[in-house]
Amino acid sequence: MKIWAILVVLIPVFCDGFVHKHHDYNELVRILDEVHQECPDITRRYYLNYTLIDKTYVSKTTNNRNLEVIEICTDPGVTKPHKPGRPEFKYIGNMHGNEVVSREVLLALADYLCKEYKAKNKMITWLLENTCVHIMPSMNPDGWEIAYEDFKKAEKEGRDQQWTVGRNNGNNVDLNRNFPDLDQFVFGLKATGRTDHLEKYLSREDFEKLEPETKMVIGWIHAYPFVLSSNLHGGDLVVNYPFDTTTDGSPSNYTASPDDATFVALAKSYADYNTEMINGCPNKFKEENGDCITNGAKWYAVKGELGEKKFPKTEKLEGKWNANKDALINYIAQSHIGIKGFVRDVSGNPVEARIQVKVLSNKVKDGDYYRLLDDGHYLVTATAKGYCDQSRKITVNNHKGGKYREAQLVNFVMDPCPEESGYGENENEDLDTRASVLQMLYKDYSYRQDARSLEKILEYLRNREEDYPYLQEEMEKK
Repeated sequence: MKIWAILVVLIPVFCDGFVHKHHDYNELVRILDEVHQECPDITRRYYLNYTLIDKTYVSKTTNNRNLEVIEICTDPGVTKPHKPGRPEFKYIGNMHGNEVVSREVLLALADYLCKEYKAKNKMITWLLENTCVHIMPSMNPDGWEIAYEDFKKAEKEGRDQQWTVGRNNGNNVDLNRNFPDLDQFVFGLKATGRTDHLEKYLSREDFEKLEPETKMVIGWIHAYPFVLSSNLHGGDLVVNYPFDTTTDGSPSNYTASPDDATFVALAKSYADYNTEMINGCPNKFKEENGDCITNGAKWYAVKGELGEKKFPKTEKLEGKWNANKDALINYIAQSHIGIKGFVRDVSGNPVEARIQVKVLSNKVKDGDYYRLLDDGHYLVTATAKGYCDQSRKITVNNHKGGKYREAQLVNFVMDPCPEESGYGENENEDLDTRASVLQMLYKDYSYRQDARSLEKILEYLRNREEDYPYLQEEMEKK
């Protein structure tokens, strides 16, 4: 998902050792390494080096640079790539090489999180103990270098910088329009009710056409189960939320996603803490929503951009950090709205399941799931092959218990359903399989010690009276 937080400019000065200036690629790497050296217990440095589908190993941009990342949380990377029960969050900056404020803001954020954790800031400590934050300051380091050369030349010649120089990557491709258009997949699949795991609709040929930066980010998204993300641009001062394209092909029309209320709340969680958005929201957005947020398709039917000058003068950079700092922190905290939990079988093992909220769903692989939800009443259902569906009626109140707290815990213990997985209805079911099913039911009874699980065993045996002696013998062996 893409939430675009719009930034506009920042400044260079020394603040607790961090210099607000335009950092080139080597300086960017050095700063991330220095943050890691200063806070080795809560940081991990890595760069993207994997892809998906075509399995081609990719670790460099067109011009041979890495997409550098720093992970910040307690015990980072201890259980790769994910510690069950703790949400993963990511920020991506500088997708357009000439939109540089996000790059500098995210470098400052990494430095800030490290220093504030060391200073025992309670809010930051809570966030990093309960959230793993991944920061990629630049997705387009090649484009930045091109834009910076034009920036220096423009200053020397006393002219404005050219608007699009450095926007694209080293292959002159706009990375913001290089990703598969998942909106169209969703629109086409809406009637089926299954709009999760859309990558299965991508062909090898589709994937091979993508730029190396795009491939690496897609691989990154599949390696970590990110709960929430933001892609920071420069341009108009606005937070843009899905959908970004219209269903009817019109140039501008509000196109709500199934998560619309939640996306609106997420957009507000950034805009309401950004001092520039609070004090200087452009009228075109203020009149529509009362603040600096917009539905992407209502704004215009392409993925938007954001800020004043995209490559501001150095002396503006610190002001941009100050304007965005609280918004960046508050947005990370939104990883804990809604519900989360574990889906396990009666023996405590993780179950690969789907969590559905009305018409929404997401896949569970490691046993843990996260569903960001706005306040309200919901029916939540867990489904898994071989298990009975389980539903819960819940009420979400994200403000109950204080500003910083973990998401409401909603766990599921799945009861086996032999009749749904084919057991008991397949005439060709062999005796060994039947014995295994009976053993599974017996474990359920041993765990629960209740009449319902005992009745399942008795019903299973009643349907297989002719096999009872064999099943009894097998049960005694097990």
